[in-house]
Amino acid sequence: MSAPHREFEALVTALLEKTATAEEHARLAELIQRDPDLRAEYVRQMRLHALLSFTEHGRARELPVARAVVPRRNAYWLKIAPWAALVMVLFALAAVWLAPHGVLVDVVAAQDIQPSILKQSESKRLTVLKMDQGGATLRLPSGVLLEMVAPFEIRFFDSMHVRVVRGRVTADVGEKGKGFVLDTPHTRVVDLGTRFGVDASNHLHTDVVVFQGKVELYEGAQKPKVATLTKGEGVRVENSRRMSRIVSLNGLDDSDSWIKSGTLLQRSTISAVSDNLSGKQPSLRNFYRIVPAGLRDGSMAFADEEDRWQKVPPALVGADLVRPFAIDAFNWWLKLSVTIERPSELFVFVDMRNPVPDWLPAEFTNTGETLWLDFIPSQTPGRVAKQFQYAIWRRVVEKPGKITLGAPYSNPPEDRKSFRPNRMYGVAAKPLP
Repeated sequence: MSAPHREFEALVTALLEKTATAEEHARLAELIQRDPDLRAEYVRQMRLHALLSFTEHGRARELPVARAVVPRRNAYWLKIAPWAALVMVLFALAAVWLAPHGVLVDVVAAQDIQPSILKQSESKRLTVLKMDQGGATLRLPSGVLLEMVAPFEIRFFDSMHVRVVRGRVTADVGEKGKGFVLDTPHTRVVDLGTRFGVDASNHLHTDVVVFQGKVELYEGAQKPKVATLTKGEGVRVENSRRMSRIVSLNGLDDSDSWIKSGTLLQRSTISAVSDNLSGKQPSLRNFYRIVPAGLRDGSMAFADEEDRWQKVPPALVGADLVRPFAIDAFNWWLKLSVTIERPSELFVFVDMRNPVPDWLPAEFTNTGETLWLDFIPSQTPGRVAKQFQYAIWRRVVEKPGKITLGAPYSNPPEDRKSFRPNRMYGVAAKPLP
């Protein structure tokens, strides 16, 4: 039995035993309102309880809630008692349905929206929100922050449950929103305290990406879990329920601006990044992050670590930045493909502690400039443990297309146990003047 069903059974038992608190009454009404299966089960249990309570072996049983209105020895009341109980059930259901529907949300931001739909800084009760242009940021009573980019349609069941019928939505759940449920036509996402995004713009599939924390994916309500995604992982869930890796995202650091790779944001120089790892590692779900104009002091260097670039040369500030995976510093067979959209300068930043790989000087030129990497171990977040100097290599790309980069090392070392690899290299690009 699932957690909602166990909670439902406990609440119904408390209701029938007359021990339910006001909060438990409200919670039961919430469960019944948002789940048709629980609503039908509630009607069934109330009807059965009424019949069993009023008639037993041809005689009336005493029902606490009806003690004052059902005399034990009155034949007339014995005949109508089951119907009276049914009426009580219907009144209870009516109370649920007549309660205010929807969710009272706070409008944190609204862009290009008619005032009749949403006004910034207002509170509004919503059951469905549908927009063809603009965007909105809403805060639910649970503290969950939803950022939506039109076109989208979203339905609100309660402060911990919404359904994205179509569109792209990013959820910042926080500590209080753990357990938040977001449904799409293809999957159910259960949050475990995180920041994640879904894109159900295409009716054939839903993209799910995790920026912080962890989520669980289910085939649907009351169905088994099919995947767990953590920071930097993303999958596409298709109508057939088949899942595939999302290889890269293109977007600013703001959570509401991410888009699937291959689509440009403004004047992006890099539109997509791919690798040769999916076939070798079928379970791999990490995605590269492309940040247009994202290179500057303090920008994150990798998709899976908190390391930061520092002392960026002025001429490179504002270049498009790729966040590869720090773990690929141990990858001897990596092939990384970067899709360039216009004539540009492509840069590779290489840790200077070991010799550069053979492919780099064959196609790139050492500029003689450097930048630094703040190494921030995951076990001590926010604390810089070491700083490493990186050499900046440059290549002029005159025509749009894919540029392939190799592994951090030309050959694996003979003694891998004692070998201390460099940190993973970095990638950036900017249009030619």
